[in-house]
Amino acid sequence: MSIGKITGIVIKEVKLKEADKIITIFSKEMGKVQLYATRAQNIKSPFLAGTQLFTYASFIYSSKNSINFLNQISIINGFEKIKFDIEKIYYAMYFLEFLDKSVELEYPGKMMFEFIVNTLYTLDGAKEDVKLIRAIYELKMISLLGYTPEVTSCVKCDKEIEGDNYHFSFEDCGLLCEKCIEPIDKAIKLNKTTVYAMQYIIYIELNKIFLFTLTPEILKELRLVIDGLIKININQSFRTLDFLNEI
Repeated sequence: MSIGKITGIVIKEVKLKEADKIITIFSKEMGKVQLYATRAQNIKSPFLAGTQLFTYASFIYSSKNSINFLNQISIINGFEKIKFDIEKIYYAMYFLEFLDKSVELEYPGKMMFEFIVNTLYTLDGAKEDVKLIRAIYELKMISLLGYTPEVTSCVKCDKEIEGDNYHFSFEDCGLLCEKCIEPIDKAIKLNKTTVYAMQYIIYIELNKIFLFTLTPEILKELRLVIDGLIKININQSFRTLDFLNEI
């Protein structure tokens, strides 16, 4: 039997009989890991609070027969403001579901871990419209997963886009200059501010990624691009997304 310690966030919980629970942690050290929490649903269990969704904590576990058994939890942040805001709850649930369905067990992702922590802290303290937080999260996750769109030059000829003639091709996953656009490309024209926002989200340091705002018009255009990228690159259905799209 071996002992391990990880720091991470509970991104999924599966309740079992006899009050047990299997939790999925996205950790700094090992990426996505599953832990078996005995009696975690019991009201008197020391694991009750620490095995709930969104919990950011340190977890000590023991491994036996390829199963990781939870031994101890030290909570860092439970993100209580999220839990008392129905809109924020669904956004946070979507972020975690997106992460869980996009990566495999023990997927190495230290930067991804730092980003999800930053995202939950930002959502927890958000006082205004959180739709921009969603857009930033999705585009950055697409990039971290290896599907970064070309947003700095033409994806075909690699030349800088001149003037305000920005067109985005989902088929080529990037910008096209006017010389390279063909009817079959079905490229959409973008406002230069939308392109600048995409560049900022993809390439800025994580601690600065949420430090900007967009007009409703630009956010709507950014939403169109991100929805297309998710459909092409992620190709997953998310049960929390139907509710969010109605907000």
